Amino acid sequence: MRSERRLVARRAWVSALCWIVGLAVAVLAPQLANTAEEPSNAIDAIRISDVPIPEPANLSEFVVNRQAAIQLGKALFWDMQVGSDGVQACATCHAEAGSDHRTGNAVSPGLLDQTAGAQPPVFNVGQDPPNPPRSHPNGTVIAADYPFYLPTIPDQKVDGDNPFQREHNDVTSSQGVRSTLFQRIVKGNPVDEGTPLPDDVFNVGDPTDDRARRVEPRNTPTMIDAIRNTAQFWDGRANFYFNGVNPFGPASADARILVNTGGNVSLVAIDLPFSSLASQAVGPPLSDFEMSWALRTFAKLGKKMLSLTPLGLQYVAPTDSVLGPIARSTTAGAVGTRGKPSGGGKPPGAGGINGLAVSYSDLIKQAFAGKLWNSNKTVVIIPGTADTHSPTAEDPRTFVLDNGTVTIKSGRPTGENEFTQMEANFSFFWGMAIQLYEATLVSDDTEFDKAVRGEATLDAAEQRGKEIFQGVGKCENCHGGPEFTNASVRNTLHLSDNNDHRVELMTMGDGNLAFYDNGFYNISQTRTLADIGRGGRHPFANPIPLAWSDLAVVKATNPGSLPARLLPFIPELPGELEGNRTATRGAHKTPGLRNIALTGPYFHNGSARTLRQVVQFYVRGGNYPDANINDLDPDIGVIRTSHPDGPILSSDDQNALVAFLLTLTDDDVRWERSPFDHPELWLPLDGLAATLAEVKQPGRGQHLPAVGAEGRTQAQGPLRPFLWDDSDSELDYHTQE
Repeated sequence: MRSERRLVARRAWVSALCWIVGLAVAVLAPQLANTAEEPSNAIDAIRISDVPIPEPANLSEFVVNRQAAIQLGKALFWDMQVGSDGVQACATCHAEAGSDHRTGNAVSPGLLDQTAGAQPPVFNVGQDPPNPPRSHPNGTVIAADYPFYLPTIPDQKVDGDNPFQREHNDVTSSQGVRSTLFQRIVKGNPVDEGTPLPDDVFNVGDPTDDRARRVEPRNTPTMIDAIRNTAQFWDGRANFYFNGVNPFGPASADARILVNTGGNVSLVAIDLPFSSLASQAVGPPLSDFEMSWALRTFAKLGKKMLSLTPLGLQYVAPTDSVLGPIARSTTAGAVGTRGKPSGGGKPPGAGGINGLAVSYSDLIKQAFAGKLWNSNKTVVIIPGTADTHSPTAEDPRTFVLDNGTVTIKSGRPTGENEFTQMEANFSFFWGMAIQLYEATLVSDDTEFDKAVRGEATLDAAEQRGKEIFQGVGKCENCHGGPEFTNASVRNTLHLSDNNDHRVELMTMGDGNLAFYDNGFYNISQTRTLADIGRGGRHPFANPIPLAWSDLAVVKATNPGSLPARLLPFIPELPGELEGNRTATRGAHKTPGLRNIALTGPYFHNGSARTLRQVVQFYVRGGNYPDANINDLDPDIGVIRTSHPDGPILSSDDQNALVAFLLTLTDDDVRWERSPFDHPELWLPLDGLAATLAEVKQPGRGQHLPAVGAEGRTQAQGPLRPFLWDDSDSELDYHTQE
């Protein structure tokens, strides 16, 4: 927290009840002057268990059965049938502690780099598998590849006397689908029909015949504890308000859902607060880098999923904490009214059949208000009318922003482009159900939490690390509060003082004042234009800024250029505009640090393997502090034992900081105990493995068995860090340079 730099002070935070009830009103109300003293954002000032889980105050208007919605959300999140290829689930990229530990086909070659003289994408890391040899798009990363930015002396300031000996703009991230144009869904079949498209980047020879799975341009963050964030994705494009259709909230002026009122079905705009996870959830299913053939719509996805047995390709443990009571392994194969088996059979040792015994249709009817699904009319969508995003330098993906032009007619759907209300509203059900499921994935029982509660004591090294974290290291200045991120709802939207703190005014690295987005910082991990991050724009025909700061400036100077629907949701500037600017370019969301031992590789580009490599980056004061000075976070600078004149933080102190970070892991996450248990999953390792049958071949994929509420067995062992090397302990592993 930057209390010494901020020009607007805060009143104390009062009760959780006032906070939850008041937020939806406060963020829309005119901003009030704030004169009271700012509350502490220390990591130990409040217990994480005392921080409410945010959600819309009017949730009951849409959700009538929370447990059914959570069951629906967990099933959809883990279901491999969602992917156009019948392989890619949301969980594919969030399978281990919410992160992706795969090492095969895991590199994206700096696709977002807009620096002057940037070359066409080139793969610099990733070894060629020996049998058979592959080119880098399908290579395998090894420990020696990290960190991607390596000075001659890792913890000394980078300059002419200490130059980079390795400097790669690659990104470690998650493989998705192969480049393919969507043609149609086939009801009852988990695999969509599509036409292969050439891919000039992710191929191992011929761009059409030798396509590999595409790899996303930013590292996959964990979804565990993400419910506490005000916005999602590294650039925050998943909006705090869910519009029911796409990630962009009220910035997407035409987003509508279908509501049945007395038999009349109409398009209605919604903007649900506290719902950035719902906004996030509706992005990947239509992305041609992640889960979808290009130009698939949510209505088509809905029609497909409603024709399939939920999790029909995967075994669900009868002891699953959410899905166990409705698993076919529990109910001897009973099937819901509309579900159709889609790949049953017993996984090795599972002792049961795949999927759930209720249909997706039944779960939606149980979970959501009837006005959202109960019409007996047909929704006709004109093909080719969906608003489409084509690849740009800021975003290389292709995806659609809506279903297209809608008309309503009597009778039941008969044609390919005719849908039920339930199918047409599938994006809304998808987003809200997954948000409610992910809202259960909170970690609050780490060794650090036990120490805050007085139930445990940190050892000497861990306590020294905590002192550094809160002191000379300035870690707490960005990773504040018990959430360990300033991007939290609690920090950015203090409802109790009826004020909005998403935008603040701060002296930046160049010594000049600028407006910036609270919780988003340029730390010079890469050059600013190598990934512009929060300084980017929404993917509309007339692009508007992503950042709250940039939007607030436009609202103050040229409000007519913004959608009218968006204007009430933009925060006011906390100060006079004259003479000030924004510092949003190259800024990325501060990730929470809970379970960080298990969520590598680190940073938005996945460029560091161990926590010691992360610490060394901060100790040396970043990679490009001089080049990024105009937008640089002012706390980025060489870390010294006795700031600002002492020696650089010693090796022992750096290891102590690592030791403290290791106290932030929850054993329930480590052992996948409830609520972190999950259905069976198959993960592609070989980027050329196109089908589930190929993924199941030895060496081409990874099998994650279903885990019940009791968690992983002793024989399976706990989850381990990225590129685990059988070190004696996590401390030994994470103190490797």
